[in-house]
Amino acid sequence: MRKRIDFDKVVAKEYDLWYQTEEGRYISFLENKLMLDLLKPQAGQKLLDIGCGTGNHLLLFLEKKLFAFGIDSSFFMLKEAKEKIREKKIVILACAESLPFLDKCFDTSIIFTTLEFCDDPIQVLKEAERVTKERIFLGILNSYSLSAGLRRIKGWFKSSIYNKARFYNIWELKKILEGSFRFSSIEWGGANFFPRINSPFFRWLDKKFSKRKNPLSTFLGILIQL
Repeated sequence: MRKRIDFDKVVAKEYDLWYQTEEGRYISFLENKLMLDLLKPQAGQKLLDIGCGTGNHLLLFLEKKLFAFGIDSSFFMLKEAKEKIREKKIVILACAESLPFLDKCFDTSIIFTTLEFCDDPIQVLKEAERVTKERIFLGILNSYSLSAGLRRIKGWFKSSIYNKARFYNIWELKKILEGSFRFSSIEWGGANFFPRINSPFFRWLDKKFSKRKNPLSTFLGILIQL
């Protein structure tokens, strides 16, 4: 997992600081709302965050009384996570392509903006399916969004972790999923159609149309029922 990019100390700190900005809080709110609306997590469930980064989603699920665990291949990302989370043992340094867990030991797993940075996304999905009993939530940065285009243009002039990332669209994802493992159904939605527009009206539209099946949304949330 995340072999394409060196998620070093500087990247980990910048990544975490972004969540504390006004833009970061707003975008995170929309993405988390979509994820929670689709997942409908229940207290007491066991959840694995594959590519947990600096632990922001782990905190969210711990607050909702889930037994949440996280793995990441970046030592520095996990270091940031451990500074926030009291239960240090719930975050593990591990690779998403080879999870250190028994089969079907989690009710739910999430792969949140992690697949973009993986060398072998199909193996990551297969491993998620192996350790999960019920549902997998996949959060993806959409290749068909305006934001993806802006990131590409920005990358021409300034180095970024997104320069080596691979973005996906909903049709690519469905094809990848169908070739990875068997599942009973897929439900999906989009969030944040108007990137970087700090306007009450456009933000009201973003919140109103969150979860709609908009293939041009910046963020896609896919719920896979196993």
